[in-house]
Amino acid sequence: MSDTTRLGGIGTINRKRWTFVACLSITFMALVTIAIRVDMGAAIRSVARVPLEAVAAATGLLLIGSLLSGLRFWFIARDVGKPLRMTEAIAAMAIGQAAGALTVQVFGQIASRSAYLHQHGHGLHVNIVTSLYERGAAVAISLALACIGAWNLHGHVALNLQAGGGQLIRIVIGLGLAVVAAAVFAWGRSALAVLTPAFHWKAGLRLGRVVLVSLAIQLATAAAYVLLSKGLAPQIPTSSIFFAALVVMFAASLPISLAGWGVREISAVLALSAVGMSPSDAVAVAVIIGLVALGCIAIISAFALLPTAPLDSVPVTTRHVSSAFLEPVVVYGVVLATATAVLFQIYVPSGAGYLSVNLADPLAVISAGLFGWMVVQGRLTPVWRLAHLPWWVAALTLVIILSFVHGWFQFGVTSWAWQNRLIGWFLLLAFGATGALIVSFAGQAGLRLLAASFVASNAAIALLEVMFILMAGLDIPRLDPSWLTPIQGFLQNRNAFSFALLIAICALPLCDARLRRWAFPVLLAALWFAGSRAGLGALVVVLALAWWLQVITSRSLGVAIGASAFIVGVVLTLPGLLPIGSIAARSSVVVFMTSPETSNIERLYSLREAWRMFAECPLIGAGLGAFMAEQTRIAKPLVIHSTAMWLLAETGLLGFLIFAAAGLQIAASEFRQNDQVSKVTILIGVTFVVMSTVHELLYQRIFWLFLGATLACPPSLSIRRT
Repeated sequence: MSDTTRLGGIGTINRKRWTFVACLSITFMALVTIAIRVDMGAAIRSVARVPLEAVAAATGLLLIGSLLSGLRFWFIARDVGKPLRMTEAIAAMAIGQAAGALTVQVFGQIASRSAYLHQHGHGLHVNIVTSLYERGAAVAISLALACIGAWNLHGHVALNLQAGGGQLIRIVIGLGLAVVAAAVFAWGRSALAVLTPAFHWKAGLRLGRVVLVSLAIQLATAAAYVLLSKGLAPQIPTSSIFFAALVVMFAASLPISLAGWGVREISAVLALSAVGMSPSDAVAVAVIIGLVALGCIAIISAFALLPTAPLDSVPVTTRHVSSAFLEPVVVYGVVLATATAVLFQIYVPSGAGYLSVNLADPLAVISAGLFGWMVVQGRLTPVWRLAHLPWWVAALTLVIILSFVHGWFQFGVTSWAWQNRLIGWFLLLAFGATGALIVSFAGQAGLRLLAASFVASNAAIALLEVMFILMAGLDIPRLDPSWLTPIQGFLQNRNAFSFALLIAICALPLCDARLRRWAFPVLLAALWFAGSRAGLGALVVVLALAWWLQVITSRSLGVAIGASAFIVGVVLTLPGLLPIGSIAARSSVVVFMTSPETSNIERLYSLREAWRMFAECPLIGAGLGAFMAEQTRIAKPLVIHSTAMWLLAETGLLGFLIFAAAGLQIAASEFRQNDQVSKVTILIGVTFVVMSTVHELLYQRIFWLFLGATLACPPSLSIRRT
């Protein structure tokens, strides 16, 4: 499959969302895998062989762990300035875990706790902080214990660089560098100024208290694993079972299945079998742990829902973080983290191959929920630059929904149509709401911070990629052999990466001079090495338009082009001037712009077939996901390489005209306002239009993030010329 078939956006093949459907699918696949590979009859007999006293003791330990979770939540609620009674904290913990077991864990917990604790004055922003605080502490302790367990089981923790370990290190390096760049050139100073007064030496003691309780919870669960395992396999050393259980517990805690089912059983088979336990016994232990844990939560939840006396507020007698302080921290933190995380598209192994995940997806969903809650509460009143923007969004959403329903009746529901297109559309709206959130909350300063965070992160990744190209040319050993041209950043596709680089260039006028000076040439050089023909063509149009709109000066444009040419020249010529490296390594940095002939063939084929599909049903199209369904039937999964042709083929002329009318309305509105932010919006829109003629870019998250931000920005934003 060519690189143009998969753009790294929401429309990526085999993509699953962090939604209930995705978790249910993973759970089902994992359980099917266990049923196929393990003798289920033997597993049932193993369950019957577990001594009742071991089950009773494990139940007691898991119940203690659940109560300790309530204690941890009680501590955290006090730390954020919203103390609860112990019974209320335990109830909130139990209700959150019960909801998380039935839905996606983090989102289910936040929603259910918000509903329960609303009467205590816990706003959504407070519940987001407490949930992330709680999850962060639990994951950190669980991961540390899992590493200890793996180390003791295998003697060391090794990363196979040829089998994905190098890519993991690459992601860690890239993410760390992106965060540092965003902190230095965007939000770092403001964050220090705001956060430093809120923390003192007692904050360290409170954090240590939460960590110790989290450790006690993990040890109680591990002890339950040991008791049940010893009941089935007493000959296995207790320490071996204990360390294996630490690994299983971490795997089961990952939010990729329902209440850990399936993942827990697979990891138990892998880890406990490594210490000598039979697969059927390992499955039996995992199943008992899962059932008992659910039972404990059910019992606590039932008691929590019993009628109680009227709730009284709990006075704050010690110094705590003010909840008023938390609101801006949550808004800025979640949105600015999204601006960096949106640049990371990673693939996680799953039962069906690879699960494509964007690190910003959960952050965008949380931001969208916070935006909606603050609007409903009257805390925010967005001022849209386009009149009747909510009605336009409703019309576009209606097109997607009706097209999905039409496809449902025509060829049934497919995972591509349901997950990638329908659910993906609402995820795009979440990214738009994320951009609107920070601008509606902080005004022009919010837009500048969003732009600076994104540009700095993107430029840092671009610089890292260019450095790796130079290392490849010099034949310097690399952690990941895939660090070659064309560069793709962390979006897994050079066209998607080029689009992100172009959006960063469009956003440069919103950034200060110290960031623009080094980021502009680096972004240009990275675009060259990405080798996307559509990206380079769009670059010419965007630079010319930016100069015409007077957001970029001739001098700065000339300096940036000259500096980027110098960077490219050094990377291309230095390997040939130094007596190191091989001929193959030197030539690898030159052959980057050409695309395989199959790419051109696929593009023309997709356009021809899309036109045929449109001609057969010109008014309403063939239905959402029709093209992919047809291609899948002939074992050739492919996307339509044009946003306009995709809309015509699947939503028909009616859907295409509604989308086109919305775009033209935005363009007309921005040209009429003719302020500085309108020029940035126009540049972003032109970038999208030019590249989307030969690629499907409607489902690119970055576009919607900035479109939501600029359309929520009040008129007359003053920005400097680049």
